Amino acid sequence: MLDRAREWLFLERLQARVDAVPDELRAKTARALTISEQRRRGAEALWSSGSRAEALRLARESIELARSAVREGGGSPADDPLPEVPELDGEVRPEHARALREMLELHARLLHDHRELHLDRRAVLRQQAVRTAAGGLVLVVAVLAAGRLTRTTRVAASAQYDAEHTALEVIDRSERTEWLLPTSTGGFIDLQLKPPRKIARVKLMNARNLPWNDRGSREVVLDAWDGTRQVKHATAAFDGISNDPKWQVIEVGERVERVRVSVKTWYGAGGGFAEIVLE
Repeated sequence: MLDRAREWLFLERLQARVDAVPDELRAKTARALTISEQRRRGAEALWSSGSRAEALRLARESIELARSAVREGGGSPADDPLPEVPELDGEVRPEHARALREMLELHARLLHDHRELHLDRRAVLRQQAVRTAAGGLVLVVAVLAAGRLTRTTRVAASAQYDAEHTALEVIDRSERTEWLLPTSTGGFIDLQLKPPRKIARVKLMNARNLPWNDRGSREVVLDAWDGTRQVKHATAAFDGISNDPKWQVIEVGERVERVRVSVKTWYGAGGGFAEIVLE
C-alpha cells in the first residue's frame, strides 16, 4: 500500500522509464501516438454527431497506429484481433456501440501503459507537482482539522474512462484532475463516510477533460443515505462545458453515511466530475 501511494505521488517508476527512452525515438513515437489520439477523439466526435461507420473506422485506425508506435519504441502490445467495422452508417448495429467503447478503452490503455513513449521529463515533473501539491494540501487540512475526517475513506465508481481518470480524482482537492466515465455511458460514483456525519451540502464541479474541453456531465442525480434510510434525493443540471466551471451546490442538512452521484446525460463524448466536496 505504501509503495503504491509513493508511486502515485512521486511517479518514480514512470520517471525511470521515461529516462530510458532516447529523445530522438520519443519524438518519433510521441508524434505517432498523438496522431492516434487525434483519431480516437475524432471517432468520439463522429459517433456523437451520427457518422458512426466513420467513427468505428477511425477508432480502429487509432489502435493500429498506436500499436505500431509502441512496437517501434521497443514495446510488445497485445495483438488481439480488432472488430470488423461497417462501411455505411446504415450497416451499424447496436453491438457496434459496445465495440466502439472497447476500442476507445483499449487505445486509452495503450497510451497509459506506454506513457514513456510520449511523455518527456518535464511532463512527468508537472504531474509530480500537481500530485505533490494535492497530497500536501490534504495533509495540511488533516493536521489543522485535529482529527476531523476531511475525506471519505472509500470512493468507488461504476466505471472509468481510463487508468488516469479514476474515482479518486474527485477527492484530491485539485480541479485539474477528473473522474471520467467511458464514452457515451452513464454511471455513478459513490462516496462512503466513516464514521457517518452531518453533511450540510454537497458541491459538484463538472469535468472538462482538460485540455480538450470535450466531456462533461449534464443532468445528474444525488442520493444520500444514513444506513438504509434515504435522507436526500435531488437532481441538478450543468449548463455546459466551461473553461471556468462553477460549483453546483445541493443542500442536504442530514447525517449521512453514503452519497451517490449519478450521471444521467452528458455533453460531448461523456460525463464525469472534477471534484465532489462534502461540507
